Amino acid sequence: MYKVYLLEGVGELHEKSKRIFEHLITQEAIVISSELTYMEVMVQPVKQDNQALIAKYEQLFANFVKLQPITLPILKQATEYRAKTIPKKNYLMI
Repeated sequence: MYKVYLLEGVGELHEKSKRIFEHLITQEAIVISSELTYMEVMVQPVKQDNQALIAKYEQLFANFVKLQPITLPILKQATEYRAKTIPKKNYLMI
């Protein structure tokens, strides 16, 4: 969810996410996320009719984050992986 902190956050999490994205840009990294991420980050801006924030997210997804379709088999595999490997606390979700 560092995309949210990058565009909406303030303070330490905003600065940390800004540094992460700046590093990714300098490394010419390809950032891939699921289409589910689009829905997750757009709900509040749409609910609030925040056109400026909607435009920022649209620009982020159009120019930097490559969205990929997500299927039920992928979700099931991710569920199994997360349940078995990711600790309950202190993990980074991008």
